Parts: sequence; structure tokens; C-alpha cells
Amino acid sequence: MKRIRRAYNIRPTAKSTDSTNHQQRLWKVFYKDGKELFRYTAKEEGEDEEEATIALLAYENHCRKCSIHTHLEWR
Repeated sequence: MKRIRRAYNIRPTAKSTDSTNHQQRLWKVFYKDGKELFRYTAKEEGEDEEEATIALLAYENHCRKCSIHTHLEWR
């Protein structure tokens, strides 16, 4: 039987919950009446993706496309 040495003086470190450790990303956020409906990172955005997303969100929320507003936000 193999003996395993254990280091009892080493404690596991907890993940930091400090929000200053992560880098913020630029997000494209879609709103209707001030309520966030959907978001994706601006880096991932493809050609004509904003228009397609607005059309889909308008269909899903039973409203017109002009009711959906977008903003770029750092999060």
C-alpha cells in the first residue's frame, strides 16, 4: 500500500469576490421600457446581428422594433 504525504499546513485559498480583479467588457444591452431583455459582448457581435436581435426580441415581447433600445455598457 502506497503512503500519501499530506501537507497539512497548506490551506485552500478562497476565490476572491473582489470586483476589481476582473476586467470589464463592453456589452451591447437591449432594453424595452427600461427593462433589460438581452445582452451580448460587443466583441462577439457579427454583421447585422443587432438588427436580427431587435427583430427577434420584438417578436418575443409582442411589440414593435422601435420599442427596443440598445446601449453599450462596460460591465
